[in-house]
Amino acid sequence: MIVWKKTARPDWIDSEAAATIPQQLELREVRVRVEQRGFRTEEVIIITTLTDPVAFPKEMLAQLYRRRWQAEVYQPDCTSSARLYQLSA
Repeated sequence: MIVWKKTARPDWIDSEAAATIPQQLELREVRVRVEQRGFRTEEVIIITTLTDPVAFPKEMLAQLYRRRWQAEVYQPDCTSSARLYQLSA
């Protein structure tokens, strides 16, 4: 378990918003081995607020991370393809 402690308020955060930030957060560090054919095997470290390992096993977190990564990688393709079509409201 990792504990993140609140730091001094940066200038760009007003005092009202800073007051809503908790004094500390408990985080979980999960190391996941990524093996994909044709790519180097590597280890990815996921830091999450989903701290319950029974409810959120590391395999589930790895799948979620992969899906999020794919969404980010393919997002430019989707937006450039959308320009080919006339979108109406």
